[in-house]
Amino acid sequence: SALLTSVEAIKPIVELDCIYGMISGKSKEELQRMISFLGFEANTGFCFVCSYEKNSRYLLRKVKGALQEVGLNCIGELFHTELVFFILSRNQIETRKTSEVGHFVRMLLDELGRSECRLGIGTIYGLENGLRESYKEALRAVELCEESSYLVYKKTGEGENDVRNSYDEVIVKILNGIKS
Repeated sequence: SALLTSVEAIKPIVELDCIYGMISGKSKEELQRMISFLGFEANTGFCFVCSYEKNSRYLLRKVKGALQEVGLNCIGELFHTELVFFILSRNQIETRKTSEVGHFVRMLLDELGRSECRLGIGTIYGLENGLRESYKEALRAVELCEESSYLVYKKTGEGENDVRNSYDEVIVKILNGIKS
């Protein structure tokens, strides 16, 4: 119907609004209203940022599509010079999800011949208080990240420090997991 078509046409605009809202710290109620328009519910989430050089729209579509295929609620948009994504969930997200997403997206980028892209991932927050923090952390992580790698922002006691989550470490863990 014409109505459905127009709703589909508005979705990208609402998605962009939603991302702006998260980055600028809109209220939980406002965010939830926008998110429900996108067709799901969310109470919690985290941000990841991908640096890119060319064909950013294509990359945006591919990454979002792949994450949605594996059952994650992912919204994303081109923002300044980065691709900014949020993974959102109604239920609590387990901490390891951040590195799982990092690993998955890293593999996808490599497959797409985009190994020069850097990937920074923020930590998990509730909608009411911190998706903008997660965004800031993701930006910080992408700056520290090396090419063809990904970095999950780590909070330490002092608050500001972050630790590299090197690709090799993750691969070793995965291999050990497979062995055991």
